[in-house]
Amino acid sequence: MKRVISLVILFSLLLSQATFAYTSEQVGKVLLIGDSYCTGSNINDDGIDKSEDAWAEYAAREASLKNYEVLCENGFGFVGSAPGVEDKVFVNLINNYAETHDDLEQVNWLVLAAGYNDIRGSYEQIMEAGNAFIARANEIFPNAKILLAMVGWHATDEGIQSKLKNIVLKAYQDLAKNDIVYEMDNISLALNGYENGGFSNDNLHPSAFGQEYIAFGVANYLEYIFEVTYDGYENSNIPNEPSKIQILVPLALILGTSLVIAVILRIRISRINK
Repeated sequence: MKRVISLVILFSLLLSQATFAYTSEQVGKVLLIGDSYCTGSNINDDGIDKSEDAWAEYAAREASLKNYEVLCENGFGFVGSAPGVEDKVFVNLINNYAETHDDLEQVNWLVLAAGYNDIRGSYEQIMEAGNAFIARANEIFPNAKILLAMVGWHATDEGIQSKLKNIVLKAYQDLAKNDIVYEMDNISLALNGYENGGFSNDNLHPSAFGQEYIAFGVANYLEYIFEVTYDGYENSNIPNEPSKIQILVPLALILGTSLVIAVILRIRISRINK
């Protein structure tokens, strides 16, 4: 009986993992880019950064990335137009990477989830700076695609919420119309609706739960886009969000396995009682 249960569990796990058939050699190197959401700022309400629990490292673990690097800095965005933050722009992160690394052609994916700091710019400024980033990324990483999401939010300030939703989000969505950019719209405005529990005590940075929520969204998108890209489909067929089937099938398999085990155990107990 134990052997039957073990085989059922093993079969279920194998099926649940079969969807994500890609190798680290195929994926190449992945760069995860972001702002203070990505450094884990104030995640434990103590004002201390804890990057290992922030979305980038968390998503890398969940998506089983083998070759990746995190490029995150507090206060960074596409736009650096505010006084004192002129240099806090994402293009400087990839420029610095290019100056210190020799694996530029091995980088296949840039995953950028941010947005809050771009409230300092107008729609036009975000578009100009964002397109400059895309152009520079294409020069530095000739084989790379960009996965983009606007995840910035504020728990209480309705003025900031309005600008993020109506200006910054629109700019990010329009930037994703570029041929090498895809919007991870499954996590756009990820914490909108999670104001209670999704934020640390500063109402700005994600709590541990908020970080986990963003991370799982990124990981799901990565797993799906890798499957589409490396299992024989054309890049042009990549949709804007992960397939619901991809997310639900493993869950259904696990639930089905639990049901089978419960039935087997019930039968076993019934026989013992007899």
